[in-house]
Amino acid sequence: MRAGVLTIALLSLVLVGCEQKPGAPGPQGQAGAAGPQGPAGPPGPVGAVGPAGPKGDVGPEGPAGSPGPKGEAGAQGLAGPPGTKGDVGPEGSAGSPGPKGEAGAQGPAGPAGPPGPSGALGPKGEAGTAAPALRVVTGEKTVACGEDETLISVVCSSGAPDGTGCPSATQTTGVCMHK
Repeated sequence: MRAGVLTIALLSLVLVGCEQKPGAPGPQGQAGAAGPQGPAGPPGPVGAVGPAGPKGDVGPEGPAGSPGPKGEAGAQGLAGPPGTKGDVGPEGSAGSPGPKGEAGAQGPAGPAGPPGPSGALGPKGEAGTAAPALRVVTGEKTVACGEDETLISVVCSSGAPDGTGCPSATQTTGVCMHK
């Protein structure tokens, strides 16, 4: 084992002797990846006491204390406002009737009553005259009424009438009246 240690020491000296003179340094390489975080250090010494902080808010109200001794009665106060109206009481008993009053004035007439029953038929009347009967007649160029009728009016679909017809119209309308 000694021989192994001596051999390593001898080789180290030989390599140191072969060393060349260093040249100008090369450009700086890229930064390597960050290593793992180390353990936390020991806590530091306790610092000096700081100045007092501002005054805090008022705390909640505490519980009520026990009541004190009863005081002397005060002077009587003013009367309060009137209360609300009470409920209606029960109905009283009826009184005795009063004296008879005077008669009043006559009132207005009442509504008409229902119609009465039908009366008997009267005698038959005389025959009247018939009202004049009218009849409308149509034709293509002319119109005509019956022997017991009179033509009282002619209307043409176009143009003016000429006697009982319409020379330029396609439809002629007339009115006949019974004689």
